[in-house]
Amino acid sequence: AVVSTQSTGTPGEPQFAVAVNNWLDREDCAQWRQLCVEVVVVLGSTLKMVSNLPEVVDLGEVIAAAMEMFNTGCHSDGKDGNHGDGKGGYHGNEVTREFLLTPPTGKFGTLSYFIQSIARFC
Repeated sequence: AVVSTQSTGTPGEPQFAVAVNNWLDREDCAQWRQLCVEVVVVLGSTLKMVSNLPEVVDLGEVIAAAMEMFNTGCHSDGKDGNHGDGKGGYHGNEVTREFLLTPPTGKFGTLSYFIQSIARFC
C-alpha cells in the first residue's frame, strides 16, 4: 500500500516540504545537499531533547564548525582550516572533499561532528 506522508501531517507541512526541497535544489553539489539534510535531521532530533537552542541556527555555521572538528580530528598535519567559499558553501579544498565524501556514521562520521557542532549552540 502507498500512503501519502503529506496527508498525515499538519496543515503547514506540505508548504514546508516544498520550501526545503526548493532550498536544496539551489545547491549544485549533491554531497553538499546531503550534508544539509544530515544537519537538518540532527537539528530536528536535538530540538526534541534540548529546549535552549537559539531561535535561529545558521546551517552553514553548523557545517563549518563540524568541518573544522573533522579537520582537527582526522588531520594532525595542520591543513588549512578555512573552507568557506564566501557564498555559504564549502567547496574546493582537500579537507572539504574528504568531509563531503565521509559516510554519516562511524568514528569520523559526519553525524558525530554535526552533533558536536550543534551542541556548541546549547
